[in-house]
Amino acid sequence: MRLVKAVADGRLSQERVDEAVTRVLALKAALGLHKPERTLPSLSTAEMIMARSDSRITAKSVTERVPTLVKDVQNLLPLTTAKHKQVLVFSTGAVQPFAPVPIPLSLPDRLRQEGFEVTEFSPETPVNPKDFDLMLYLLAEETLLTRGRIFLNWRQLTGSVFGAMRRYWHDVPTLMVSLGFPYYLHDAPRVPTYVNAYGSNEDMQAAVVEALMGRIDWKGVSPVDPFCGSEQGKY
Repeated sequence: MRLVKAVADGRLSQERVDEAVTRVLALKAALGLHKPERTLPSLSTAEMIMARSDSRITAKSVTERVPTLVKDVQNLLPLTTAKHKQVLVFSTGAVQPFAPVPIPLSLPDRLRQEGFEVTEFSPETPVNPKDFDLMLYLLAEETLLTRGRIFLNWRQLTGSVFGAMRRYWHDVPTLMVSLGFPYYLHDAPRVPTYVNAYGSNEDMQAAVVEALMGRIDWKGVSPVDPFCGSEQGKY
């Protein structure tokens, strides 16, 4: 109705309307939307296609290109059991909008399979930096359409106000891995080694471990500014 009135009172010309309609129709034609609708494969057919060996190889190669090493100013990587045997993990788990509680991540178990001795932090865990060779902050949250802002909740991660004040990278090699939200350097700009992986599915967690161990190259390129415009985040 507003469009009709705008043309009627001269605020919008008919030629401009025709131009806009032509552009929309051209886009639809370029996308093939004017052609007869194709029948989509059934779920079982799609599962068969994805189960093929060539499909698995393609999916694996694509996933391995995602993990992004944003910075490693302490030259921590690759991880080795000789240098980083005792690992303490602070984690939010995978926070999903339809899950009532965070979903445990498999990455700590994958590190155990590599020979690391992994302790997953709980509020009852005594933390003496001298007992650990690596502090791992493992985060897996996404904004999706249900959350407007994510921030690093130090108190939730560490279990107390006093724990929230502690930054262990002054005492122990420290790594932060985000399997979702890519902007945690806004809240932790001085964490020395930081990785973004943009997703928390099992294949992505496996790819992150492969990259952390140095068995695959870091091929990811940041599609955003992970330093959030802060120069100190680079150091």
